[in-house]
Amino acid sequence: MALGIILILAVLITLKYTNYFISLYNGWFNQSVSSITYFVIPLGISYYSLQAIGYLVDIYRGKYEANHNIFKVCLFVSYFPQMLEGPIGRYDHLKDTLLDGEVEASINDYSKGLIKILYGMFLKVVIADRLGILASEVFKNYASYSGGIVLFGIIFFTLELYCEFSGMIEMVTGVSECFGIPLEKNFDTPFFSVSVSEFWRRWHISLGSWFRDYVFYPLSMSKLSMKMNKANSKILSPFWSSYFPLALWIAVIWPLTGLWHGAATKYLVYGAYYGVIMALEMIYQHYCANKKWYSSWPYRIFAMLITFVLVNIGMVIFRASTLADGFKMIARIFSSNDAVEIQKSYLRSADVVIDCLGLTVLLIVDILKYRKLDFDKLFTNHIVLRYATFGLLFFTIILLGAYGFSYGYIDPIYGGF
Repeated sequence: MALGIILILAVLITLKYTNYFISLYNGWFNQSVSSITYFVIPLGISYYSLQAIGYLVDIYRGKYEANHNIFKVCLFVSYFPQMLEGPIGRYDHLKDTLLDGEVEASINDYSKGLIKILYGMFLKVVIADRLGILASEVFKNYASYSGGIVLFGIIFFTLELYCEFSGMIEMVTGVSECFGIPLEKNFDTPFFSVSVSEFWRRWHISLGSWFRDYVFYPLSMSKLSMKMNKANSKILSPFWSSYFPLALWIAVIWPLTGLWHGAATKYLVYGAYYGVIMALEMIYQHYCANKKWYSSWPYRIFAMLITFVLVNIGMVIFRASTLADGFKMIARIFSSNDAVEIQKSYLRSADVVIDCLGLTVLLIVDILKYRKLDFDKLFTNHIVLRYATFGLLFFTIILLGAYGFSYGYIDPIYGGF
């Protein structure tokens, strides 16, 4: 297992992070080592590297038997729909359908799969690509705009990323379900979260659960962690004696989660930012969870708003060209000096109306999902509703999609990781 993990990480780190480490070395030691320009990063390397490591660890733990057919193992690791955007698959979840073919695709699978493909395209092409027009302009030229425009640009990017990434996952899931192969959920209405910790349990679920199961749990259950806990228990209360080891591992894991997204210091800080907030939330929840107001609906709405603000700050770090630009952009929100008006080409009235309507549809769908409405069952039981939804989504994408004349092509954001 150790040898396998070392080989997988060696390939990933060499191809994806070599130039980043060279730049750090040059900066720290005032050297001028040249970057390596002839590496070509394989498609989907960040996703299938984690899948392969998870497979090795699960076999080592005895969770399931190793598959001795190398082609089936390669099929699991490189299953094409999930290679470019996720979700990061688990062998035991995909074994029966993908590898053993125990579930045959039915007409209902095709129907549900096609609706998910179209809904994902609706989120990507109708909503996200429109939001990206203003967001891209603001992030490129934030110093030229007033605080209000910068704030809108940040919010637009957060919503763009959610619509695009969740939309791509809907498409991926739909393609896979057409073959009778269900994938694991990767989003679960994250903007209804009342804390950043809950947000990350609902956003990019497969990445968070991978780091939890294969990094956080082994560290938190390690002999070192137990020794720290035992030593702390002699002088501290039960909460604080367990808190410090957990906070330590959070401080280790979340920068790694950030660095998974890309080879840049801003991603390292992006992960560390969430780690600090989660460590502070543990203290806050310990002292406030038993209060009456903590479970009241006014507090939950307030907590959702605060969580949304904190997530948007994280998104600035994530999207800005550099870490310094991210901090300057946050400061710019509170400034109105030397501001110019946004050009109409970046904020056209028709695009605003379509985005508002699209986001309203998204909000309604997410509310119904949050209320545990089973859309798969709904479309299976109501054939008229199924085909009406199919037709409505199809023609909405054709008529209102942000493509063609006056629209530029926008690369999938998470496809770059």
